[in-house]
Amino acid sequence: MACGRIGLSFDYLYDLTSRQFSNIQDGWNANQELQTKTSWEQTRMLYDAVIRPHLKDKNKSARDLLPFPWDDHGLQICDNEVQICDNEELSFEDMEARWKEIDKMVSEEDCGA
Repeated sequence: MACGRIGLSFDYLYDLTSRQFSNIQDGWNANQELQTKTSWEQTRMLYDAVIRPHLKDKNKSARDLLPFPWDDHGLQICDNEVQICDNEELSFEDMEARWKEIDKMVSEEDCGA
């Protein structure tokens, strides 16, 4: 996956720590998910444009005509700006504790090698 889909070279991949690779992979996955959602949003707009003239109830929104699972989860449109809201927000302290635990595991792996 790292060398194929993400496009990392072998040398660069082997120079990464597990945390760095995890961050790269998370970013790549988020980008892929965003591209997929964008593609489906474009499909919804085309569907709306094609089907709108044939509808009896023309007051329905495109979201009503073709709902997606992510419509009500984390995206809010306010004044033509999309705001991403994560329902599972972690506090700074929780994130810091999580990364300290990961750093501890990585340092133990390095010492054991």
